[in-house]
Amino acid sequence: ELQKALLAALKLFDQTVVIRIEQHCNLITKEIERLQDTLKNSPRTAVESSVGRLTECVVRLAELITARIEDVKSVEQKAELDCSRITLEHCYGSLLSSLKVQLHHSELSITEMNCLAVMDNMLEIIRVVSAVAKTPYDNSQWQNVNMLAHNFDDLQKLVSHSGDELTEESKKEQCAEDLKHRLEALVLHAKQVAESPRTGDNAGQRLLCCSDETQLALQNLIDAAEGGRNGVPTSPTRIVISGFEDDRPAVSVSVVEAVDQLLDKIRGLRQQFEVAFSHHMSSALAQMHRDRRVVDYLSRAAAIRNNPKMSDYSGQLLRQVDRFEEVVTTVCNFSDSTADIIKARRSLSQLRTVCPQAVAAAHALFQFPASKPTRSNMAAFEHAWHAELDQLMSALKGMGPLDEAKAEVILDRSKVCMYLVCKY
Repeated sequence: ELQKALLAALKLFDQTVVIRIEQHCNLITKEIERLQDTLKNSPRTAVESSVGRLTECVVRLAELITARIEDVKSVEQKAELDCSRITLEHCYGSLLSSLKVQLHHSELSITEMNCLAVMDNMLEIIRVVSAVAKTPYDNSQWQNVNMLAHNFDDLQKLVSHSGDELTEESKKEQCAEDLKHRLEALVLHAKQVAESPRTGDNAGQRLLCCSDETQLALQNLIDAAEGGRNGVPTSPTRIVISGFEDDRPAVSVSVVEAVDQLLDKIRGLRQQFEVAFSHHMSSALAQMHRDRRVVDYLSRAAAIRNNPKMSDYSGQLLRQVDRFEEVVTTVCNFSDSTADIIKARRSLSQLRTVCPQAVAAAHALFQFPASKPTRSNMAAFEHAWHAELDQLMSALKGMGPLDEAKAEVILDRSKVCMYLVCKY
């Protein structure tokens, strides 16, 4: 009875926190909607009064989210709540500075548009908090986000059970087509990763070689199952490894041996993917470190009214987000860390939202470089940009498929194997 009473009390406490989060989300939503409706025509005192109530609600909501993070057990729910709390704090700082600019320089249409855009972003964050805090938590959108890793697992399972199906007349065609389709999807992804300038020529070449060898091993398995000439293909297979062609005749193998060889090639292809991703991520993080000051350069160009430079840095900032999206999409496909995947995708989404807002803040600073509200507003967006970028980089580091020591071991072993294959 005591255990039942404690369990009921815990459930009640859990529900109480969720209800209070929902109440504060509703209060914040109403205040923001009131600000949106009356931003232009309301007196300054009314806006300041609304901001005061809004600040109290946001501070309390952040505290409730922290308490909720400690209560929940789902990794995905914890990650989403943590991202929402951090983003809420940064976005609210940007909202306060945007409101000050609007109150002091209401004659600029871009300040009102930017202020409304930040409010819309706040409403979206509040909507996410309200949805994520509830019990039960729906994590369906984060299932199978690392599709490449799942595809490798599925292919290995399918190959392990393919020996019997390939020898049965009724199942062999369907099984062979399924194997080819799954492997072709991996090979296509391998080509995309290998062709990326961030991967590096050597890692990309090794990845392509492993892809060719895996396809050859699959064909050998299908030929062995067909039983043509005791499992030997009708003509020698030309193997291309690191630019060298090998005309050695194929060796007769049984279906069981062919399955084992194909599984070994798939494991090798997966290792080369990990090495390629390590190169890709290292290059991407280095590029992010170099580019993180672009928003600062944009602010300086706006402050000294250098229009050509400001346009140049605005374009660079927009292109940065596209590069970030490419990196996140590539790395998330192979990561097993769902929490880091959530953080990376949420940070990327927020960076895409903040980018045009930072550019708009720079234009306001360009118009009034001596104004304290416009300078503070630009500084707030710089801080928001850096904070989200830092969170993105932290998530990418957490998703690293290999540590450097293991990557070097695989690279050394690959070099030795390539040398022996080409030599003998």
